[in-house]
Amino acid sequence: MGRPKRRRGGGRVTPKKNRPRHDDEPGADLGDDHRHRRRGFELQHGDPDTAFQLEILARDAEHTIAELSAAGGADMHEADFWASCIQSAIATRRSPDGVDASAVLAHAERVGGPTGAVLAAAVAVYGPAEARPNARGALRRIRESCPDVPDWVETLGEAEPLRATRTTDRWGEQCGIRIDYRRPDGTEHAVSVSIQPFCLAAADRFLLSPHTTRRPTADDEDQLVEDLSLADARAIIEAGLLVHDRLATDDEDDDFDAGSDHDLRALLEQRLALLPEGGRAPTTPPLDATESAGHIGDFLSHGLRLGEHPDEIHDLGHTMLAFAMMCHDRDILHWTPPRVAAFLEDWIPDHGLFCEECGEAHEHPPDEEWLTTVESAFPRWLRHAAERRGLSDDVLEANLATARESLRQMRLHATGSPVRLR
Repeated sequence: MGRPKRRRGGGRVTPKKNRPRHDDEPGADLGDDHRHRRRGFELQHGDPDTAFQLEILARDAEHTIAELSAAGGADMHEADFWASCIQSAIATRRSPDGVDASAVLAHAERVGGPTGAVLAAAVAVYGPAEARPNARGALRRIRESCPDVPDWVETLGEAEPLRATRTTDRWGEQCGIRIDYRRPDGTEHAVSVSIQPFCLAAADRFLLSPHTTRRPTADDEDQLVEDLSLADARAIIEAGLLVHDRLATDDEDDDFDAGSDHDLRALLEQRLALLPEGGRAPTTPPLDATESAGHIGDFLSHGLRLGEHPDEIHDLGHTMLAFAMMCHDRDILHWTPPRVAAFLEDWIPDHGLFCEECGEAHEHPPDEEWLTTVESAFPRWLRHAAERRGLSDDVLEANLATARESLRQMRLHATGSPVRLR
């Protein structure tokens, strides 16, 4: 699995839910009262884009209040989700094009009532840390002037950490961490994060699950479920978030769409802050480039086989080295079925082979020389690595079986045929 692909620009104002849609003219369907408020803000600040975004935030807050009221009570799961989602519309390092938090709070007080209170509460709990004290003050003033503010705004974000579990596959590669919490109303919910083994243990795929979601068990023989201390869960996820942010910043790909990751990042950080500090996270060891290059050189010293080509096999070696740099253990001799599949089915298609001519990885036309070399050399490499690590025959056979299927898919995608033409 390669690096996360980056999404440029700020987040959207509303979460990916069934929210009101608007006509092409900004604010056309907001009603006279909304248009008058927006016009007043434009005259005061001279910023129609900011005014429009603030009105959308207010409109969305109204919609959320209406949804919760229609449900017959406060659905804190929905309220938390919404309040976290809208943070992508507020200016932070991750959302540089968002609206300044002070403008959101000023607009919340200007609107007042339940709508203003809900907006202020969302910033008070999930907004930028420096804006939260002012947001709590704004919420207090709105509540003092309006008796109709929903009571649930006072419990937004409140949660008691209960337990943490870690689920890994049988190979010790794929890893998921789940933390269970209890809200003041007694309902439980979970925050789950995936730790990507072939992306330097970056954290991604953030999920907020209701209390009805079953906790992981060890019923599946291919999974290992273990209890994790709350402090260790926090340390592992926070370390993964640092990696995630660094890779997202360094990557120049324009196709990144963080989806629910972006929506729930504010909630995840708030929930992590409720956990004890002092935990331990596995560290990614430094890559010993000399040792890794030595392993590749040892493999190449055995010569080529029929159908293998020197340029392509050297490119393959460089590509395996680049992939090892992104693995959580950075061990070029360590191969498992998930790692084999990730290398052949994700890494090479996403990054291509390393090219000595330009000194970087890029896509190569998958010609016959390239395909036959990889099909022949990579299984030989797996046997070579297994011998050097003392790998059991069962694991080696599992690696080779995965490689055969992944290489078959590679040829099928490249040529339209799963078999080599002779």
